[in-house]
Amino acid sequence: MDKECLEMVKNIVTIGASCIAAYVALAGLSAWKKQLKGKAEYELAKRYLTAVYKLRDAVKEARSPVRSIEEIHSDYEHEPTERTFLKEFMPRWKAISDAIVALNVEVFEAEVLWGWQAREVVQPLLFCSSKLYLSAKIKADENRHDQDVFVFARFDEQDELSKEIDATTSHVENFIKPHLK
Repeated sequence: MDKECLEMVKNIVTIGASCIAAYVALAGLSAWKKQLKGKAEYELAKRYLTAVYKLRDAVKEARSPVRSIEEIHSDYEHEPTERTFLKEFMPRWKAISDAIVALNVEVFEAEVLWGWQAREVVQPLLFCSSKLYLSAKIKADENRHDQDVFVFARFDEQDELSKEIDATTSHVENFIKPHLK
C-alpha cells in the first residue's frame, strides 16, 4: 500500500508540475505577444508622427520668403520670360509631395490598427498642403498677389495657414501620445 500511495503522490506531483509549466509557458507567450504588439504600435506611432513633422516642415520651408542659392542660381540659367513663380515653387513643392506620400503610407497602416481617426486627424494638414499648392498655382497663372498670404509665411500673428498647421500638428500629437507609451 505504501508503494501505491508513493506512486500516486509521484503522479500527482508530475501532473501538477506539468500544469504549472504549461501555465508559465502560456503566461510567457501572452506577455511576449503583448510586448510585440506594443513595440509594433510604438514604432508605427513614431513613424506616423515623424511623417507629420516632415510634412509640417516641408510646408513651412516651401512658404519661406527666403530663396536658396540654387533658386537664385537657376534664375541666371533661364530667360526672363521663362522665370515664373511656379517654376521656382515646384522644387519646393516636391519636398511637400514626397512628405505627403510618406505620410499616407503611415496613415494607411495606422488606420488598420487605430481606426478612421488615424486618417481624420491628419486631414487638415493635407488640406493646408492643397491650399498652398492651389494658391501658388493661382498666383502663378493669374499673377494674383492676394494669394501671397497663403503662399508666403508671415512672421506675425496674422499668418492663418501657419496657425492651422501648428494646431493640426498639436492635435496629431495628442492623438498619438497614448500609442507612444
